[in-house]
Amino acid sequence: MSYLEDPKEAKNISLEWLAMFTGIVTVIVSTYLIFGTEWNAYRVTNVVLGVAFLIFVTYAFTNSKNLKSSLSTTRSKAKALFVELEKTKTELAETELELREKGHVIDQMKLDVASMEGTIGSLELKITELEDQIKDALSKKK
Repeated sequence: MSYLEDPKEAKNISLEWLAMFTGIVTVIVSTYLIFGTEWNAYRVTNVVLGVAFLIFVTYAFTNSKNLKSSLSTTRSKAKALFVELEKTKTELAETELELREKGHVIDQMKLDVASMEGTIGSLELKITELEDQIKDALSKKK
């Protein structure tokens, strides 16, 4: 079902990989600054915490924006599915009503057939009686 797939999901995954990669680079740079330069550990810690906080805020904002758009898309899909479900329920109810009406018509036709068969039987008996009467009348004339 293509309407359930989210094309933004691949973008979300790449954004997460970018955030992880940035975190790894930050750890490597902070290690270099602590051991490879004249900076003291407090200065490096402040810089790393500042960069990490900016990365976290940016990632959280981007992720929440993606989640909001995904939620909006999901809600619109749910509304469309709800409308389709209601339409299908209506069609099902109409079809069931039509089926019941046709069943009633079939039952009525069966009753009519039984009544007509009874009438045919009585007419056949009358025809036989009349044929016998004609034969009797003809035989009396001769």
